Amino acid sequence: MEAAKEEAAHAAEVHERAKAEWEETRTRLESSVRDLEAQLKEANQKYAELEVQARDAAASAKQAAEAAAAEAANALAAAKAEADRRYSQMEQQLKEEIEGLKLELEVMELKLNPAQKDKSTDTEDLEVRRLSFSQSV
Repeated sequence: MEAAKEEAAHAAEVHERAKAEWEETRTRLESSVRDLEAQLKEANQKYAELEVQARDAAASAKQAAEAAAAEAANALAAAKAEADRRYSQMEQQLKEEIEGLKLELEVMELKLNPAQKDKSTDTEDLEVRRLSFSQSV
């Protein structure tokens, strides 16, 4: 019976050591789980912050692209307006030159062929109109 008591005491001691080791392991694992949960929470917060930053950067890039597009459109409109203005000015100048050349031609024809004098106004009148026109241009 003494051997049974010793064996029971030894078994109780082994059981207590195993229980203590189990408690220590459980405490260590619970601590590791808490640490990992904290790390996960921190990673999720950082991810959320980065997501906000990415959205902000995308919005900023979109605004910059829209501003650049608007600026390009304005520059294009200004260039077109300037080209239209220059074209109109050149067209007017050419029309005036053509009119002047027509008057000159008419004067020359009248000088070369006085018989046409009756069809048109007086040669001197045409000459005055031509000179007046060439001075205005």
